[in-house]
Amino acid sequence: MSDAIRVTGLKELNDALNKLTANVALKHARGAVAAGARVIRDAAIENVTKGNPEIQTGTLKRAIYSRWMREMSTMERISFFVSVKRGKVYRPKTRSTKGGKVRITADRDAFYWTWVEFGHLARTKKSGAVKGGKRRRDATRNSLKDQGAKFVAARPFMRPAYEANKRKAIEAIRDELTKRIFENLRG
Repeated sequence: MSDAIRVTGLKELNDALNKLTANVALKHARGAVAAGARVIRDAAIENVTKGNPEIQTGTLKRAIYSRWMREMSTMERISFFVSVKRGKVYRPKTRSTKGGKVRITADRDAFYWTWVEFGHLARTKKSGAVKGGKRRRDATRNSLKDQGAKFVAARPFMRPAYEANKRKAIEAIRDELTKRIFENLRG
């Protein structure tokens, strides 16, 4: 879901932004885009728990994050990424403190998020893992569905968060940028 949104009609803000130095302008623009990313991130977190009483641990909720993509950002384009943490690095770790106490870090490995977002085929011991390339996996899944295997329906939370809040995110970017620029020009 890599949609770019172009915002136009902000002539006054653009004029004020041009008065600032490049470094300060980049800092303010990045902070403003971060505010827009937070709107979508918070909506995704809310969508995870909305209508899902079976959520017990909150791992998926804690794993949703937004991050500045430095490698994709330039002076003209600021990129933020809203996604879900997954993988070995986010699994719980045991830590020892100086006092000798053992502490276990929180589990933030939401490896299953794509299954929740897009749905999946429920597996049993009999059906096992679906192996092979894309065409073979698709054929095996269709075969299992025909045999009566249960397909767990999707409960999307990222896509609806983006679609329902992209205008709010733009407004948050505009408001934050206005606030930052005029604070800088005043002081």
